Amino acid sequence: MTIVAFGCSQTYGHGLPDCIDPNDDSRAAPLPSRLAWPALIEATNLAQPGGSNKLCVYRALQFEWKPNDIAVFAWTFTDRSTLLPDKRREKVTNLGTWQSPDKKVKAWRQFVATANNKDNFIWDNVLYVDYMKLRLPCKSFHFTIDKDLIEVYKFDGPCLHDFKVDNALDGMHYGERTHFAIADYISKTIASG
Repeated sequence: MTIVAFGCSQTYGHGLPDCIDPNDDSRAAPLPSRLAWPALIEATNLAQPGGSNKLCVYRALQFEWKPNDIAVFAWTFTDRSTLLPDKRREKVTNLGTWQSPDKKVKAWRQFVATANNKDNFIWDNVLYVDYMKLRLPCKSFHFTIDKDLIEVYKFDGPCLHDFKVDNALDGMHYGERTHFAIADYISKTIASG
């Protein structure tokens, strides 16, 4: 059995002592943190800093699932998107509000092309969650850090942001105690369900 975690920088563990670029604390280390909740529950961490829910779906569909595997989605903020690899792009490009001016223009074009208001962003993300619940050939658990998404989707569990008890070194991401609390909750949820 393999547990696989999907999410953004919070799931990746950005800002934790082993996952922060010592030359630039705004940049994550090249590997996920060994102190993040996925590592604490011995999960494969496929999260990416700046990643969107669309990226979570893309990576989940690329994974070679076995029937006993478990997918854990820590759905991120709905106001993000991802340009997936195609003939013009060799790699994933994450788009969000933290971007440089040139990437903000790309993000604006992407968002205007795909949605005209916040409700559409939320609706897209609800579809991602439903698609993963129906598409994966294994058990999956779904949480979120986005309070807008939890209000619309009515997830079974609490918002992962409710576990925030401390900050990481960068002051923006979850700290070690928060990752431990999330890991404990997810472990108990997996064991009971």
